[in-house]
Amino acid sequence: MRLPSNLLRGFALIALTSTAAAGNGGAMPFQINQGVSGAWYNPETVGQGVLFDVEPTTGLLFGAIFTYETATANKLGAPEHRWLTVQGSYQGNQAQVPIFLTSGGVFDQPVGTTTAPVGSATISFDSCTAATLSYALTDPPLTGSIPLQRVIPGSETLCLQLQPDPVALPEQISAEQASAFVDVSVIPMTSDDPTLLLEHQVVVIEDGVISRMGTVGTVVIPDGAVQIDGRGLFLGPGLTEMHLHIDTGGRAPAQDAGLLLIANGVTTVLNMGDGFGIGVPALGDSFESGVRIGPSLIAGNTAYGQGSGPRVVNTPAEATAYADRLANLGYEYIKEYWQLSPAVLEQFEIESQRLGLPIVGHIPLTRPMGESLSRGQSMAAHIQEPYASFMNYRTNVNQIGPAAQIFVDNGTYMTPTLAVFQSYRLVYGGNQAQFDQLSMREGQQYTGRSVKQVWQDFFDSATVQGNGQTIGGYESVYAFFERMTREFHQAGVPLLVGTDGPGFPGVMSGFGVHVELGLLQGVGIPVPEVYAAATRNAGRFVDDTLAPAVGFGRIAPGMRADLNLLAANPLESLDTLRQPLAVMARGRLWSRDHLQAQLDILAARLTQEAKKVLPLHSLDGYTDSHRCLDHFATADRPSGHSGINFQRLQRRPAMNH
Repeated sequence: MRLPSNLLRGFALIALTSTAAAGNGGAMPFQINQGVSGAWYNPETVGQGVLFDVEPTTGLLFGAIFTYETATANKLGAPEHRWLTVQGSYQGNQAQVPIFLTSGGVFDQPVGTTTAPVGSATISFDSCTAATLSYALTDPPLTGSIPLQRVIPGSETLCLQLQPDPVALPEQISAEQASAFVDVSVIPMTSDDPTLLLEHQVVVIEDGVISRMGTVGTVVIPDGAVQIDGRGLFLGPGLTEMHLHIDTGGRAPAQDAGLLLIANGVTTVLNMGDGFGIGVPALGDSFESGVRIGPSLIAGNTAYGQGSGPRVVNTPAEATAYADRLANLGYEYIKEYWQLSPAVLEQFEIESQRLGLPIVGHIPLTRPMGESLSRGQSMAAHIQEPYASFMNYRTNVNQIGPAAQIFVDNGTYMTPTLAVFQSYRLVYGGNQAQFDQLSMREGQQYTGRSVKQVWQDFFDSATVQGNGQTIGGYESVYAFFERMTREFHQAGVPLLVGTDGPGFPGVMSGFGVHVELGLLQGVGIPVPEVYAAATRNAGRFVDDTLAPAVGFGRIAPGMRADLNLLAANPLESLDTLRQPLAVMARGRLWSRDHLQAQLDILAARLTQEAKKVLPLHSLDGYTDSHRCLDHFATADRPSGHSGINFQRLQRRPAMNH
């Protein structure tokens, strides 16, 4: 009889106890114990079966499979009889073990036997009375599965007594604490095939990074690691938000946004400009250190090319000074705006190379789109960018393909931000009913008064109410944006997920990401590819442009531990992403219960604040995202027409632009 030389250590699992988490009515997932030892058989093949023996100290399972081909009279141990054994370690409810064939023996005679491996088996126990043996033989090649039940009814008593009591998932796991997800289905997003699913995986996290992973039975879990039972659950990469203005509404909403993002499974954010008012890079540091709940925050700031102010850049010398300022304050990229002059654009390209500050944002209107992309702009901030810079604000379907090809040729990423265009479409012309409906979307109870005031100011502005707009007047342009998004994806342009929130009605921090996911699916992009845009594509984009110390958006050894534990397969439905059972960012985990408790506290605080009368200037609102939609056109128009200009919004003096 052959015994394995390296047995995995025994361990205790932490199981999620909610009904959705357990996947079996809330019960603790089954665990193999000594009580499964005994005789099992398939009722359809009477006379054949398996004897199991479990040794819990070493975690060893042994099984003897009795079967036959043809009975031979007056002879025991004939070649027609089969003596098969399985033996190896087990974890949870499953053992993945080799199959051995022993031959040459004769009953009650000292005849030598030979034992050789002939395949492999997976033995899965659903309960103390039901199991399945799946096999794959090599010679002859043969696969199949055998349902098993106990031979002797009532022999499961010991097995039931040895089943452990459920252990709740900890509310939090620190980044310094090693942890492991055990026997979980993983969506790795490590290849060009977003549908890849790896079952029965162990994923180990140490020092905020995925240190090792592999099939159950092949991965050693570090001593002292917190182990999370993943049976029946799915582990996917954390979501990303690649166009956010986190300081919309001021300091308090920005700090609260970290919780809203994490509660929605968003673990990495690209902040696309702020007013230098609250120190966004420092806020990101507070998220990373664990002082506040929040995602990894990559901060950049915008350079405008018209007017005056701390972010207006009119000359090459000002471009050098502005780039130095961003680098000294901890910003990680330059966001260019439409009206920067060619001389300033060229200087920013020099500074980008000198300081390692990539260039993203709007495609400048002061030179051809292809030139900007070929000279290093790595991402366009809206689907409207080629519509403005390449199509001259015309909904010409014949120009979608050529525009997409320029993106493909230059490897440029596109962040459509359909969520903000949908918001604008719905309120266009002063549609009060739609504004009210957007303002009551899920998440509004966690959104501060100052952010909602920004929404109201936007709705009351001439941009929405005036200039002869009529309700429904933006439908054709929005439909064109949807078509552009679909055809850009079909052409191979890598898409990212971003919202331009939370400065527009109903586009809330964290919650808006799920709105965007639904809109991308709605234009015809398959669910797995939408999920890839929110995970893998963002990781590749940051790898390509910002060169982080560790990657994210994928699940593999060496990647940052940004993960969502899910009750169902997100490749089948994006809805399961709305309620992650647990969220891990940089190796720090928060359970759903913990996050909901923090959300409840936030909602109660905001309710109390809403009862107070605050001076208008104390709201400290900020609408940088509104400027991101400057030249937001209402329809086809002749060359040179300026279109809708979001700078016409009636802003309060307290807002810093």
